[in-house]
Amino acid sequence: MGGVESAKAYSGFTYPCGGYGVTGYGFGRWVSGTYHIGEDVCSSAGRAVYAAADGTVVYSAKTPDSYRWGNLIMIQSEDGFGGELTTVYGHLSNDRRAGAGAIVTKGQLIGFTGPSYTSENGNWGAHLHFGVRGGAYGSPIGKYNPGISGYKSTTSGWYPGGQVIRERQVVIDYQPASVTVGGARTKKQQYYIDFNLRNTSNTVWHKNGSGAIRLGAIDPADRNSGFSTGQIGQGWSSGNRIALMEDTAPGNVGTFRALFDNTAVDPGHYIEKFAPVIDGKGWLADRGLKVDITVQPPQYRSQWVGQGIYTDISPTNTSHPDSAQYVTPGQRLNAKAYLRNVGDYQWKSSGSNPVRLGTTYQNDRNSPWATTGVGSIPASENWLSGNRASNIDGRLKSNGSITPTDTINPGETAVFSFAITAPNIPANFKEYFNPVVEGVGWMNDVQMWYGPRVLPDGYHYAFVGQEEPDPIQLGRTADTAKLYLRNMGQTNWPVGGNVKLGTDRNRDRASAFSEDWPAPNRATSVDANVTNPGDTIIRPGNVAEFKFDVKSESVRDGSYQEYLKPLAEGVTWMPEDYGIYMPVKVQSPARDYKVITQTYSTDVGNLHPGQKFSTQLTVRNVGSLPWNVDGTDPIRLATNRPQDRNSGFSTLAGLDPWISTNRASKIDGKVMGYSPLQTAPTSVINQSEVAYLNIPMKVPNVSYGLYQEYFNFVQEGQSWFPDLGIMFPFVVSGN
Repeated sequence: MGGVESAKAYSGFTYPCGGYGVTGYGFGRWVSGTYHIGEDVCSSAGRAVYAAADGTVVYSAKTPDSYRWGNLIMIQSEDGFGGELTTVYGHLSNDRRAGAGAIVTKGQLIGFTGPSYTSENGNWGAHLHFGVRGGAYGSPIGKYNPGISGYKSTTSGWYPGGQVIRERQVVIDYQPASVTVGGARTKKQQYYIDFNLRNTSNTVWHKNGSGAIRLGAIDPADRNSGFSTGQIGQGWSSGNRIALMEDTAPGNVGTFRALFDNTAVDPGHYIEKFAPVIDGKGWLADRGLKVDITVQPPQYRSQWVGQGIYTDISPTNTSHPDSAQYVTPGQRLNAKAYLRNVGDYQWKSSGSNPVRLGTTYQNDRNSPWATTGVGSIPASENWLSGNRASNIDGRLKSNGSITPTDTINPGETAVFSFAITAPNIPANFKEYFNPVVEGVGWMNDVQMWYGPRVLPDGYHYAFVGQEEPDPIQLGRTADTAKLYLRNMGQTNWPVGGNVKLGTDRNRDRASAFSEDWPAPNRATSVDANVTNPGDTIIRPGNVAEFKFDVKSESVRDGSYQEYLKPLAEGVTWMPEDYGIYMPVKVQSPARDYKVITQTYSTDVGNLHPGQKFSTQLTVRNVGSLPWNVDGTDPIRLATNRPQDRNSGFSTLAGLDPWISTNRASKIDGKVMGYSPLQTAPTSVINQSEVAYLNIPMKVPNVSYGLYQEYFNFVQEGQSWFPDLGIMFPFVVSGN
């Protein structure tokens, strides 16, 4: 089996990231007296970075901040023409996927572009610096070669990365990504298998037309697979070709999916091998694509379809469904199991080798739920014995109805129907069942079980969930809390009755948050039935809602844990102890805010002295005091770190100048909507409203470098807001 010509010549190169294109400094750009000896590409954080060629990782580390590389990887590879070269991947995140000394293959994931303006990527805007240096690395593996940097006085010995890739790139190539496991399959079974391949080419894979890529059967090539359906709609374009599902761009994973059919295959063990083939170009390399399939001999097999529990005991009745999660001792229900015949034999309910539903885990054990010889229920719903729940009672039709029958053909779904009676022992039960062919053996384990809990007598509960109050403000309106508890006993809880929520740890203490409670130590009675809304009784198994207010005039700012527990007033505290508490945070009125968006009118990673631009800021008022735009004690955006310093980026001229060199802006409006941003004039920003500010900037006459301008809000004549570290980063590239 031959490969396409480009795959024969050399392993080739691929682009280090999807959508490769120079978006920053290109190769050889003159910057402050030096040449940029790489290409800045893929300029967003978190972009996957791949090895451009097979090779050895000679360096992989987080470099010192002074190097300005951030996380850096270098790989030494053969250049495709008998020599060697070194590829450089700079400004990565901390999540490097290849360490020094590792052997990597072309297209292998080695890391991701780092987040903007962090030590992690060397304090640059997010991008990948991709460099290609002729020759071997020149330093021991793992040691940084000081001769390799992003800027040099000459480009000698370095090459444009994109050109190198184009000169050495394989025309069409791939790497296996994953294959669906074949495994053991029954005779006549049909199933889809996915072959996922990464496109490491420099061209799109096409699913149709001239030059379309297919997955062909090999060993020998072009043989017809015994598992092929030969149907285009089922993934096969012929008996020996599997079609590509969608056109696949370079760097992406393409899926070849086909329906495998065991009907024409004899029982046995098979290894089906495949390789990609290109119309008009030939086969790609064999990289071990295969699927291991065992076709089992004809047998009895079942497949779980569903199950249910009903209050009406009848072999064909599916009305009045019941969750049966919680039952009381002696309660009687009707269980149904729906199992599909996916084997090769007809199931019969009588004669030789009848199919029945038996107890498992352990097989053939006697069940405490068995109902035998009870005259008050239909005879068919009594168990055959303590370990056999049911014969076949019927066939499940597509409309959900049940037709009585005693035979189930392959492909049909059998109904097993039987009564269950809850034992008198309060406990959690799991009753496991499986179909068995009497005189032959158990079918495959479908892991079907019913798990009711028999409830104990008296008052019992289980914690279900809670809704916590928002931070409450001292001396202000109350916040509502909710607690949800399930009735796990056999005694009803009346809504608004004697089942209440009391303080705990220490029990019956007066709560500091009880100003709106019925009593200082009682938060509320049962408020509602969540399981059956409108019902005035919380029956066993139902969930109750307890709703109460949390308010305080006395405690100081801080976080508190208010412990609560249910009780039947005048009877007993419920015995279960879940340690339920409401976390309560008390917060006095304060000035506070949250930054929502921060945008720029231009690329602030490439500014020049004298250039004008603007920054747009939206912030939410998350304090309890309104913000005045003008008038008494207005809110302003001021320079910070240190406070009130004069900014070199201030501008006092133009349509929207700074208020002063240390006051960047007042509030310009209130945000009314996003996408696009909509604002309106306003005189005040109330709690939870969002303010909009437009801050003009002018780059001073400064040298090349990264500059950071810090700001914070101040209420003039009052105080500064909490310092949230508002910072505008700028990169000045020089004159």
